[in-house]
Order: sequence, then C-alpha cells, then structure tokens
Amino acid sequence: MCNIPQLLEVGTKIGATLPNFRGTIVVGGEHDKSKNIFGFKQLVTSQPPDFQLPKISPNDLAMLPYSSGTTGVPKGVKLSHNNCAVNLEQCVHPDIVNHIPTSDTSQETVLSVLPFFHIYGFNGILNVVMMYGMHMITIPKFTPETYIECVVKYKPTILFVVPSLLLFLASHPAVTPEHLASIREVTCGAAPATKSLIDKFKQKVQREDITIRQGYGMTETSPCTLYTRFAIPEAKLGSTGQLVRGTQARVVSLTTGDNLPPHQSGELYVKGPQVMLGYLKNEEATKETVDSEGWLHTGDVAYYDEDGYFYIVDRTKELIKVKGNQVSLPKNQVRSAKMRRVIHRFLNHHGRVQSSIFNAVTIRLPTFFLKSCLSLLDRNKYLERVGKKEDQNLVTNLKSFLCSCFQVAPYKKLAGGVKFLETIPRNPAGKVLRNELKVFGTNPKK
Repeated sequence: MCNIPQLLEVGTKIGATLPNFRGTIVVGGEHDKSKNIFGFKQLVTSQPPDFQLPKISPNDLAMLPYSSGTTGVPKGVKLSHNNCAVNLEQCVHPDIVNHIPTSDTSQETVLSVLPFFHIYGFNGILNVVMMYGMHMITIPKFTPETYIECVVKYKPTILFVVPSLLLFLASHPAVTPEHLASIREVTCGAAPATKSLIDKFKQKVQREDITIRQGYGMTETSPCTLYTRFAIPEAKLGSTGQLVRGTQARVVSLTTGDNLPPHQSGELYVKGPQVMLGYLKNEEATKETVDSEGWLHTGDVAYYDEDGYFYIVDRTKELIKVKGNQVSLPKNQVRSAKMRRVIHRFLNHHGRVQSSIFNAVTIRLPTFFLKSCLSLLDRNKYLERVGKKEDQNLVTNLKSFLCSCFQVAPYKKLAGGVKFLETIPRNPAGKVLRNELKVFGTNPKK
C-alpha cells in the first residue's frame, strides 16, 4: 500500500520480488492501472455485496513495525490488535491528556513530521488524531523553511516532536514567539528531553499556558509505558513520566538483579498488556528481551522518585569499558552538547565559521578509545575559505582546546580524536544511528 506518489515505483519494484505479491494499493493520486496497481477508492466501491471480513481475535497479529536499529540490525516486532488498542486507550486516559473534543465549533490541529511507519508516529500520533477527529497536517520531509511555514499557515494547537526538533524550535532565530502563539501542547518522545532543553523552549515561547509533556516507550511496547500528565509539576520537568494504567515497572540492579529503591539507577523492566507478542522469526531475541514472567527488559538505565516519576539515564548497550573503567556514552554526549557554546566561541575567535549549528555524539571504537563526532553543517563553506590543510589544523587545535576546557578523568578523554561530518546519521524518528557512526572509526576513508 502506498500513499506517497514519489515512492510508488520503488514500492512496486520491491513488491515484485515477493513470492506472493499480487499488486500495489494506492491511496489518493493518479496511477497506471495496467501494472497491478489498484486505487483504494476503486477497491472499496467495487467490493462485492457478499464480501466477508476475516474473523480475527484480539491476540492476532495486527502490525509488524521494526525496531529502531540504532545499535544493531532492526527486528520485526509482532504487535497484536490488543497491544495497539489497549495502548491507545492508556495514552488518551483523562488523567493524561486534555484534548479539546472535536465539535462544530472546535477542533485541535496537529502538526507532525514523524513517519507513520514508526510506532510513535502510528499509534502515538496518527491513531490518536483519528480517535479524536483532529485536523492533521503532515510534512513528507523536514526542512526548517517548510516546518516554519506550516506553523504560520495552519496555526497548530498540538505539536508532536523529538528532542532534536524541540531544540530547533527553541534555538533557531527564524522561529519567533509569535509563530508559536497558537500552540498549547507539545509532546516529546523517541528520546528523553532534558530539563534545560524544555526550559529553553519555554523561554522562546514566553508563555505560561503551554503544556510540555514527555512519553517513554519502545516499538516492543506499542509504544508507550510512561507518560507525563498534563498537569506535571515544574520540579518534574525532564522526567519521562509516570506509568500509564495497567503497566508495572521495576528498576533492577545491573550487577545483582535485585529490585532497587527510589533514586538508584538500574535497568528498567516493564510489564503490561501492551508488550509485544515477540520478534518475527527470532525466538532467541524474544527470550532475551521478555523473560518467563512477562517482564520486558528495556535495555534502558533509569531511576524513579518517591512520586513515581521515572528518569531515563543511559542505555545498557552504551555503558562501555575503557581501560577497565565504565564510561557512559550518553553522558559523554551531553558533555559534547555542552561544548557547543565553547566551540562556537573557539571558531568565531579564530575567524572560521559563523553561525554554525552543531550536533555531537560520542561512539566507541574497536580500540576502546572514545571519539567525538561533531556535525558541522556548513563545513563545505569553511573548506572553501581555508582549505583542507587548515581543516586538519582546526581538528588538532579543537581537540587540545576541548581537553583544556573540560576537566575529566583521563580514561574519559576523547583519545579517538574529532571528526567533522556533514550530518550526524539518524533514523526517521530522530535517533542517532551509532552503528553507522562506528564506520568512521574502522574505515578512515569513510
């Protein structure tokens, strides 16, 4: 099934490689009817009167989204009708949302650029929009100009974002408080947004009547397990929320496997009716993720407070050993993010690049050293001005400059060096693809 005309040819070619392929269904737009391509409207109107829908049960397979694949190969996640329907009900419970019901005089307007093949986009956004009868504005591909244009033109009341998009809204000089005047609710997911980022966005908006909420989940949990309520206290900003109804959680010690009390970090386990049926044709991975008692091991390091608010700290796969010492890659990434202002100052002082926008991420190399990958979006313009030799000098000087500015233990220093990229590779949901970044450490030509 295809609803993007530009992808019809590619989709048809892919379908032709499948053994039981019978054609492509197109939603909207013109198409060539001579190539096993069928219009959705045509199929509905030509349905025979005796057509019978197949009988299904709540536990039958409903959809097969794929996991993010940020640290490895994506896996097919089997979600049942019950998984998706229950999680939708959990996320729209009155103690969580405060959406205005659609009527003849009112209708929420939602703006989203997140892909619907991602579970956040499908069950966390699209199904919520249809359930409430909201006005939905979608953007096929994010560009700053298009996004700002849609905000101004359609005046959305609700935004669904990821942290990188929230940072864009909070930091980009072209985004003004007037542009955001219609927005009354922002929901951020796919990765945790820090309190400082939320505060920065609130400073940009310059209003107190806007609600900024976070959710937490996985493809394997349909997706939501945690959600901040619409009346979240100021002190809890930065939390990924409290458990949605019908969901249990444990924070387990990484060394002993014991349950941990509040304010102690360990791996987050969750359990509930939204937990997947399993991975497609991968029983081994299913057993590694969901234990015999039904607890899903999220792979995320978290802690909770006395009020039941959870905070995501790390990924267990991103806790690495460097010379026998444990290093948290996300914390090093946060430190790299804090370097932005320092790097701006360094570059501007040396007359290099003006108005650069940085992203930073730390990866593990096979040599167990750390490398900071900094994305310099206007690097090509910089090279035109100063040449490649000067570019290498910049890397050397920048590395020394960072070491002098940030006092960390020797094993946490960026012994792998600094690499400038055109962009930090991310999946469509905005998550950093660390497995792709590792190529730069193993193959210098790339």
